[in-house]
Amino acid sequence: MRIPITRLLNILWRGLYIVSSLLLNIAIARYFGASLSGWLFYTISIFALIIQGGGLSLESGILYFAAGKKMSESKLAGISLIWTLLISVLIWFCFSIFYPEHSAGSAFTDSMMAFCLFYVCGNMMITYFSNLFFARLKFSIPNLVGILFNLLLLVVIGYTSLSEGNRLSQETVVHI
Repeated sequence: MRIPITRLLNILWRGLYIVSSLLLNIAIARYFGASLSGWLFYTISIFALIIQGGGLSLESGILYFAAGKKMSESKLAGISLIWTLLISVLIWFCFSIFYPEHSAGSAFTDSMMAFCLFYVCGNMMITYFSNLFFARLKFSIPNLVGILFNLLLLVVIGYTSLSEGNRLSQETVVHI
């Protein structure tokens, strides 16, 4: 009887996470308008491509080894941290090659590099550590963190859009 209950809980928590993501996407499209939300979603798509390529499906290995107890969770966490650090160094290196004005200290380029690093590394860490919870059949914690983060972003977007008025720009979106 344990497996059906855990499957139902997984579906419940994942469903709540998807609903919060849908609300966040609606808020982004509503408050930022077509041009800024399109730019943001395009940028995030590029970051998602970096995550897929840079991740090398390490999350599958983490889930396999953690669920089978073939490797300790602390070693898997260490591998995840080291791999994410290597990817962040690679991102920084690519930014310094493709955006040489970054060396001059352009505020927008600095913000974009920080946005890329936080988004890519953050999502990689979320994925890797969520799999450690999933291997233990604990579905609520990773999904609850995602839900709370989406709700926090909803509040920040709402507050920023009210305080900025009609002056939203790419810089504002990156700083959020």
